[in-house]
Amino acid sequence: MDQLPAEVYKYSGKHIVNRLYELIKRVWEVEKVPQDWKDAVICKLYKGKGDVSDCGSYRGISLLSSAGKILAHIINMRLSKLAEEYLPETQCGFRPSRGTIDAIFVVRQLQEKSLEHQRPLYMCFVDLEKAFDRVPREALWLILQKYGYPDKFVNLIRQFHVGMKAQVRHENELSGEIDISSGVKQGCVMAPTLFAIYFSVVVRDALQYCSNQLQVNVRTDKGVFDVSRFKAKSKSQTLSILEILYADDVCLMSDSMANLQSYIDALHQSCQRFGLVISASKTQILKQPPRGCVADGSVLRLGGKPLEEVTHFKYLGSNIRHDNTLAAEIPSRIANAAANFGRLNARTKISVYKALILPVLLYGAETWCLYKSDIKKLDTFHLRCLRSILNIKWMDRISNTEVLRRAAIHGMEALLMRRQLGWCGHILRMKENRLPKKVFYSEMLEGKRKHGGQHLRYKDVLKRHLNACGINVNEWERLAIHRQSWRTAVNENIKAYENQRLDTLDVKRQLRKDRPKPSYIYTYNSAGQLYCSNCDRIFKTKFGLASHIRAHDRK
Repeated sequence: MDQLPAEVYKYSGKHIVNRLYELIKRVWEVEKVPQDWKDAVICKLYKGKGDVSDCGSYRGISLLSSAGKILAHIINMRLSKLAEEYLPETQCGFRPSRGTIDAIFVVRQLQEKSLEHQRPLYMCFVDLEKAFDRVPREALWLILQKYGYPDKFVNLIRQFHVGMKAQVRHENELSGEIDISSGVKQGCVMAPTLFAIYFSVVVRDALQYCSNQLQVNVRTDKGVFDVSRFKAKSKSQTLSILEILYADDVCLMSDSMANLQSYIDALHQSCQRFGLVISASKTQILKQPPRGCVADGSVLRLGGKPLEEVTHFKYLGSNIRHDNTLAAEIPSRIANAAANFGRLNARTKISVYKALILPVLLYGAETWCLYKSDIKKLDTFHLRCLRSILNIKWMDRISNTEVLRRAAIHGMEALLMRRQLGWCGHILRMKENRLPKKVFYSEMLEGKRKHGGQHLRYKDVLKRHLNACGINVNEWERLAIHRQSWRTAVNENIKAYENQRLDTLDVKRQLRKDRPKPSYIYTYNSAGQLYCSNCDRIFKTKFGLASHIRAHDRK
């Protein structure tokens, strides 16, 4: 490997750039890639769990030539452009304007809508064993050619892989050379795109004939709060959803265990034909029956092996529960943020807290359906971190509102409102064929809502945020069409909401402080015990009796 850092090419000026341009042009003409641009040095990184003497407890990080990565980036820009025409809408990984939040949002919305309409939902989270390393290269080149990529272009991609060698670095020493003859090139910017193209063929081959898919009604030309929009059947469309993909992470879903078993079998057979392997020990099933009902007790199998059933699953870093609550997600986010917060020293400023801790704490918050109790848990952690940074102790008797003002940061509810309103605006501006938008504006094709009180829905939270910000719930979609004006409106309204909230809390606190302390007359019975003169209830402490007397006074 040439061992030239990327900064050499970035800051060395036109001379190096022109020489590199001539070299890249020569590589394009002769269709030969220098060996240094192919080879990799693998550094091991401990995963943080497992036996330190087991190679499986380490993750390999490939260090590649910077010049080779520049050419690979140029190729990948052209590779991705055509790939967008063939990749399925359900593939959210390593594509423009998409990310993990898209996939998490779709899963949570389908959970919510299934519960709302009293429909079962069964999900299978499929784990592929070393998927990127198992891709048969000759099959990949053939697929690229069938997709219409020019032979010269495919051959140049092939040259990055043919004859590739790697060495493992351990304590500043390098191992012997290892021939890498299968899989896409790890660490290369082209690898995710190449795998997505290949895996899309695998999934299409597996699921093209699967029937009885999960179906929802979609209509996006009316407001999300317009509950009557689905009455016009001719203006709504039916969307079938079978899988959600993020690179090699697969979530299969159905409202029937029998159908889900057929999907698993079809994907298993297709993976075998295309050289990929599904791990039966790491593939897990999550069942979500309607509230008050018992889940289907069937056991799903992969190649004859039973699959583990779980009550929650960590999907793309977010905890998905069988009851669609945040009971596992909020503590997990707080624990992860606390672990990062513990690494900060006393001189760390609020800006570092915003950059390092809040993103960990609020990862996936755009998709959450938050109750007030959930917000309170997050706000408690938020204020505890700020007090620690500012060195404010509880005995200093400084209010939470003053802590937020000194830190020049909003409270947790305002931070969550900004994320969720920004995300909803992003969904609204998506193209009509985007899956998150379709699911957001949908309802289940079958089933009906139960009578009486309903569980909190995502759009209920959205309406709560809009009302708090003073944004008309019937006008928000018109405002959100324009990204900059929506962002400005959200930021200004949230700032006004937060200032008003803090002022209101200050007033309430002052009223509590100014309230005259009541003087209680404590009464004792003949046995010397404290008791209430109104109801003769016995108490062990004066504190308990005083609280009880206040309850009488309120009545």
